[in-house]
Amino acid sequence: MLSLMRKHAHSWIIKVVLFAIVVVFCFLGINTYRSREDTLVASVNGEKITMQKFEKSYRNIVNTYRRMYGDNLSEDMLKMLNPRKTALDQLIQRMLMMQEARRLKIEVTDKELDDAIQRYPAFQVDGVFSQKRAVELLSASQYTISDFRSFYRDDLVIEKMRALVLEGVAVSDEEVRQWFGWQNSEVNLTYFLFSPNNYKDITPSDEDVKAHFEANTQKYKTDPQVKTHYMFFDPKKYLDQISISDEAVKLYYDRNPDEFQTEKTVEARHILLKLDEDADEKAVAAQKEKADKIYAMATKGDDFAKLAKTHSEGPTKDKGGNLGAFKRDSMVKPFSDKAFSMKAGEISEPVLTKFGWHIIKVEKVNEAARSLFESVADTIRTKLLNEKSRDKAFEEAENVYQNLLDGDDLIAAGKTYEVPVDTTELFSQKNPPKQKGIQNPGKFAQISFQLEKMAISEIQDFGNGYYLLQVVDRVEPAVPEFDTVKDKVVTETKKAKQQERAQSDAKAFLKAIAGKDPLPGLLEKYKVKEMDTGFFKRSASIPKIGYERQIIDVAFKLTKENPLGKEPVQGRQGWYVLRLKERKPASEDLYEKEKQSIISRLTNQKKQAAMKQWIDDLKSHGKIDINEELVQ
Repeated sequence: MLSLMRKHAHSWIIKVVLFAIVVVFCFLGINTYRSREDTLVASVNGEKITMQKFEKSYRNIVNTYRRMYGDNLSEDMLKMLNPRKTALDQLIQRMLMMQEARRLKIEVTDKELDDAIQRYPAFQVDGVFSQKRAVELLSASQYTISDFRSFYRDDLVIEKMRALVLEGVAVSDEEVRQWFGWQNSEVNLTYFLFSPNNYKDITPSDEDVKAHFEANTQKYKTDPQVKTHYMFFDPKKYLDQISISDEAVKLYYDRNPDEFQTEKTVEARHILLKLDEDADEKAVAAQKEKADKIYAMATKGDDFAKLAKTHSEGPTKDKGGNLGAFKRDSMVKPFSDKAFSMKAGEISEPVLTKFGWHIIKVEKVNEAARSLFESVADTIRTKLLNEKSRDKAFEEAENVYQNLLDGDDLIAAGKTYEVPVDTTELFSQKNPPKQKGIQNPGKFAQISFQLEKMAISEIQDFGNGYYLLQVVDRVEPAVPEFDTVKDKVVTETKKAKQQERAQSDAKAFLKAIAGKDPLPGLLEKYKVKEMDTGFFKRSASIPKIGYERQIIDVAFKLTKENPLGKEPVQGRQGWYVLRLKERKPASEDLYEKEKQSIISRLTNQKKQAAMKQWIDDLKSHGKIDINEELVQ
């Protein structure tokens, strides 16, 4: 109904109806429209999710992303992360879980709640609960103590619900072994590449070119174009209207300790004696013996850097084994575990990793530390100012949007509300507008092309602020005259013919070698080479070829009994005829080393899958109504 009224707002019938509604509401003493905050975004088994809840959740998620990614949060990233969908999904999921918890009579007692609040990290000072800190944080967040207790009680109920759902989720040894074998088995292929670029003698006839054009007219159509008015709500405009108190800055610092924490690092040198991953016990022992001798020299006082330059087989050899400063998770676990357990000046006994034997000398330990408040206060204040100004810009955008109907003059509205409105030239989606100030031209074009002529968009976040768009002109696509695109058609016809010839020759070659025709004669006839890839795993790039998903899929289906692919496989460089040369099973030694990490990974995956399945079941058996127009 609302969309119908927006589309026909300027017809006399709708104006009469609107006037009648206004008169009735005036007599009743009721506002003409419900506030946007009370608008129903969704309902879950009869419980309501309002626009106010949705927008608050959405802005919290976006602000979290900004804190996580900082200046690296591009509009493309934001589009990929899709915070609007995330916000609604989280609200629906939380509501479903609470409803199920009530059905199962899962509760959290006052004592359990009190104990959990005592342990709440943000409310602690030097590891001890501080009521003063709690009151300050809640006040800054505009939470009453009662509101927080209610919300946190729900959190604890949900945690109980999760524990109940995930109780008993585990993986078997067989699942672990199958996953390991699937991931770590390797194949070596012989391949023959038929590259379209080698067929340089192909010259398409005029008839071929014209036929290609006629068969692909849609491909050569001109792109549709639009012209768009846009109203820009710039957060910078509101900076002078906002002030951030010293107390708010300090509270942010206290509430987000991890943001200002410098992780512990170690500065070290090492000497590496390399080993292949599948090295046998004899080779491991031989390198260990060498490592022990070098360790003895190092501990007797020989210069460690000189020993590294002489004996190390690693990439840092020429730098005296210098690794610089590194975090714990920057190195393989056995190496990090040892390095982070040592003191400055200590030299380790040989440590075995998947790369070989390491002798480590720790030169300096940089302990974890938290930035002083004084050193980050200005940064925090700027961040809070930017967040508040964005919120203010959004509120202004909402105010304008609520009072606009499709077909209204956006330029006139801009003058009324003192918001700048600009107009683009005609543009296509492939060539978006280049006006100064449009932060994300690609998304701007995408939204514009979703709008009907004279329709006004929902509020759009393009990264630098908020926009309202209105398409004021549209030029439909058309097929151009053949002569205007002839050169392009000739080039593409030739490429198509080259692809056809490469595929045809690859099929003929495959049929011939399957029929046991002599390989040397076939190589000469088709002017191709016999190549080997070397061993590779399912998840790895193929040596000499690169990462080709289709080739990998075929490669691991080949067997000793059926070593040839049934059809040539198309890759980025052309058509491949594939033949299995050798298969290598996953290493048993590697399995024992990685077993526990695989169990942990697969268990987490199973838990995630179990949780998702449970939520999906709740959704499928519930009644969920979503106002899609409001959450796009």
